[in-house]
Amino acid sequence: MSSFNISTSSFTYVVFNMMHGGWPKVVQEPQTRIAEAIQHSSSPSTRLGAGCFVHLIYLTSAARWWTNALHSVNEQLIAYVSALFK
Repeated sequence: MSSFNISTSSFTYVVFNMMHGGWPKVVQEPQTRIAEAIQHSSSPSTRLGAGCFVHLIYLTSAARWWTNALHSVNEQLIAYVSALFK
């Protein structure tokens, strides 16, 4: 959840991490990138930009996960078809 306060020009984010246990680090990658973006922004003008980039970080992470998942399916399909014709 995110909220922007117009009077103070500040963003508030609430993140719930429901991934406990043996999840790979790639699952927590967006959280790490968001923390780095917020820490990197030091002045009020860059803080506004960092707040907007949080949504882009989630979008790029989701796109990367889908690309990896579809690539894996593609590799498995190629291996299956190759095994059929051997």
